[in-house]
Amino acid sequence: MSMKKIFCPLAILALLITSQAFSQDEKNSDAVYLSLVKEYTLNPDGSMIYHFSKEQKLLTYRSFNSLYGETFVIYNPQYQKLTINKAVTTMADGKQVKGPANAFNEVLPGFASNAPEFNMLREMVITHTALERNAVISLDYTIRSEKGFYPALSGNEMISEYEPVKSLTIRIRVPEQQKLSYNLFNFKSEPIKSTEGNFNVFTWNFKNIPAISPEENQPGGYETCPRLVFTTGTDATAAWSSFIAQPAFKYTVSADMKQMIDKMVVDTKDKSSLALKIQEKVVNELNINWIPLRYTGFRLRTPEQVWMGNYGTLAEKAVLLTALLRQAGISAWPAAVQNASRYQEKTADLYGIEDIIVKAVIPGAEPMWLSVSSINSKDLSHSLPGKVFVTLNDDGTVTGTRTDMQEAVISLSGNLFINDQNTLTGELTASLAGPVNPVYTLKRDNEKARKWFSGGINGEDLGEAKLSQAAPEVAKFTYQLKKENALKKDTMLRRFTLPVLTNGVESWGIKRLPSYRNTPFEVGFPVSESLSLTLSVPDNLLLFSPEDEISLSNAAGTFVYELKKEAGKIVIKKEITIRKRTMDPAVYGAFKVLMDNWNDPRLQEVIFLAK
Repeated sequence: MSMKKIFCPLAILALLITSQAFSQDEKNSDAVYLSLVKEYTLNPDGSMIYHFSKEQKLLTYRSFNSLYGETFVIYNPQYQKLTINKAVTTMADGKQVKGPANAFNEVLPGFASNAPEFNMLREMVITHTALERNAVISLDYTIRSEKGFYPALSGNEMISEYEPVKSLTIRIRVPEQQKLSYNLFNFKSEPIKSTEGNFNVFTWNFKNIPAISPEENQPGGYETCPRLVFTTGTDATAAWSSFIAQPAFKYTVSADMKQMIDKMVVDTKDKSSLALKIQEKVVNELNINWIPLRYTGFRLRTPEQVWMGNYGTLAEKAVLLTALLRQAGISAWPAAVQNASRYQEKTADLYGIEDIIVKAVIPGAEPMWLSVSSINSKDLSHSLPGKVFVTLNDDGTVTGTRTDMQEAVISLSGNLFINDQNTLTGELTASLAGPVNPVYTLKRDNEKARKWFSGGINGEDLGEAKLSQAAPEVAKFTYQLKKENALKKDTMLRRFTLPVLTNGVESWGIKRLPSYRNTPFEVGFPVSESLSLTLSVPDNLLLFSPEDEISLSNAAGTFVYELKKEAGKIVIKKEITIRKRTMDPAVYGAFKVLMDNWNDPRLQEVIFLAK
């Protein structure tokens, strides 16, 4: 069966990909997969077999010098056995060259370094030989997993690849009495169902799959790509309960851990501040090892083991943080982060876990969602839209909390004065609401707010911060400022660069945009950002920048700019509104117009002429 519908932003949007379109895609690629086969088998004895096979044609020098000269296979030899069935290169003239013995070398995966408990993991580096343009790599291997290593036969397969694929087959074999749950995302198609002896077989065949587009700022996590998710763990409650039943989720702490927390409780009375301090200790003082759960069989070490080893995986550090928070008298639970568009309440997709965070609950306040990999400046429910936080409850059940996309509302206003000595003084007031509100950072140290200023004013120009509000809804703070040599001198011209907050549109890092777009364009958040300044200057400075007024409104949002003289002062107004986080290609042109105006160098400074 052919793929009927592809919504992947990295692919061609069409009901049917024609061979002509695919051929054009192939011409622009470094390589092409002639065939890909991925087979999963659950044996009656509980063991599992993963079989992978590919035939990949190399089209450019880059394909074998930089991209596909080696294949890397990671596995756990304590529970798994890797067998290389075939590793052959067919050269352009048809000659076949088998991989020599020294083409297969086992190394320690990079993410397992400095983690003694995970030094048993292995990465087989398969070096392909006799490579040239138009050579075809043929690779076939199987990984057999012992019974009990995985809680269920599961997979989360994205259909698209970084190179075009002529033929992709995904096949799942399960014993005839075993149920299989599967979900197809971003396209509709049913598998071919058949039997092989005592096995039920589910087969998906896809033809002429276009390559993933290299365009930047696409929706994260390949959210709109075609994807197949499946599992034999058809009871979500049982699957999650089995995961939570591990000894790690007893949250026991050692005497040393208890002593440390007891001291922190005495020193910090405010519970939310205490939670943030404990988070800082876990994030900053314990190394993190980015080992995917699938390589450990979804097993975790206990909080005591993680503490004594001074390192842990995401999940292990989340369980440790939970244990320490509970010791401090704060209710807490680990939570798995999953993509909301693929989250299924009736089945547990452990392969779909993108992150593990911690939910902390302070009586009388909103839950705090804390990271264990970094010190989050704001609550993760504000900064991770389109997710489901799956809280792992003590009784083995889970609770899903969906995060919404919130609009960022940012304003910077002030009255500024420049004297005859070119010294700038005045007052600036900033307001940050929604996903840009760094409430946790301000709670830790409100002086860090001075780092969020850029342009003509930076942190060293600011006095002590006056924090008027630091709530989950909005943060407001005011600075008195003084800056020597405020105006840059350029012969007779004097230039003042407008200040900007780095939390808003500036944080996207978007300075130049291409003329057109084939895939959706994603920004950090919908935003409404404004700058409003009144600038007083001495009589020897004449306004050289033209008084101007720009007002734009289109499908993506609005842009307003105004520069005028009013009552002997210079009034500057600059605003941008982007209504959506993700812009379809049809709206991209309108978005580019707004961003080009926002980034226009002429609208980022005010120029004066010195008499």
